[in-house]
Amino acid sequence: MKLAPRQARYAVTGGTSVFKNSRATVRWSRYVAASKQYNPNWGVKLMSIFSRAKPTPPDAANNSWVVYRPSGTAFVFVHGVQSSAKECWFNPKTGAFWPNLVRDDGVLAQASIFLGGYYTQVDAGEYGMRDCAKELLEGLDRGASGHPAVLDHERLVFVCHSLGGIVTRYMLECWREMFQTKSILLVLIASPSIGSRWANSLESVIELFRNRTGRELRWNSDSLNDLDRRFKDMRDRQLIPRLAGCEWCEQNFPKLPGFIGLRPIVEVDSAAHYFGDHHLIPGSDHISIVKPADAEERVHLLLRDAYGRFDQAYPAALPPPLSNPRVPEPPWRFRPICSNAKGWP
Repeated sequence: MKLAPRQARYAVTGGTSVFKNSRATVRWSRYVAASKQYNPNWGVKLMSIFSRAKPTPPDAANNSWVVYRPSGTAFVFVHGVQSSAKECWFNPKTGAFWPNLVRDDGVLAQASIFLGGYYTQVDAGEYGMRDCAKELLEGLDRGASGHPAVLDHERLVFVCHSLGGIVTRYMLECWREMFQTKSILLVLIASPSIGSRWANSLESVIELFRNRTGRELRWNSDSLNDLDRRFKDMRDRQLIPRLAGCEWCEQNFPKLPGFIGLRPIVEVDSAAHYFGDHHLIPGSDHISIVKPADAEERVHLLLRDAYGRFDQAYPAALPPPLSNPRVPEPPWRFRPICSNAKGWP
């Protein structure tokens, strides 16, 4: 049987195309060429990217030891607002956990590391800064995991983020008789000593949830101004004689889609307030500033340098605390000196 011209061309090509120069033929030829160049390793790499497990934060809890060593020095990490000891210091990109970087640092290897904490959530209601400070103090005075309490140590290094710096300052000033014999290094990182203007901008949300801590964080609030005055007075009078400190500031607003050119959550004039010259951390924001990717990032190097100066100024003089935990102090020991201070209950 004689085939029509079109049928003949279709039969010769084995049914792969209808017209020799048709678009379908061009697409098919490109597909065949690409398939010849296909490298199966690319498929494996692609699958490995999607199946790669993301770093997960360590199993860390507020007011617990990361590592305990027979030493008279203890690092105390105090997290910020709307955070916890597990989330605050963890870098989700590299999996680095700052307390663990300190633990593994040869320069800081002789110190114990403790995760201080307090309750801070949107639904905290009337749980204010004074309640947070008392919770932190009770955690420091209580032995954990069979080890001595933090307050049994001669030298304390407080690494404080955001609200954690305010809570720690409040604790040091209000219960200062418990710290008068100790050597203390206070590291304030993006801590709004006189408040944050963002707390004023979010006033309607704060009032909606009736969040006392949010109200206290407003710019130049009565509570913060009073604490500022009392803390400066304590330093001037050297009521804690061996108190040293440093302040580090964020540079940018957190990287969020659609938010460009906004002022930092805690500005320099609020974060640098007590210890002279401060450090502005390049490229940092309020969240990333306490999440170093590794031990070579600037915030960790600054902590190492600050501890070196502190160690030279106030060398350890007493033996490490006994391994058997002592009985916590009775409740009357937590009666604050500042109970009648302005702006506080």
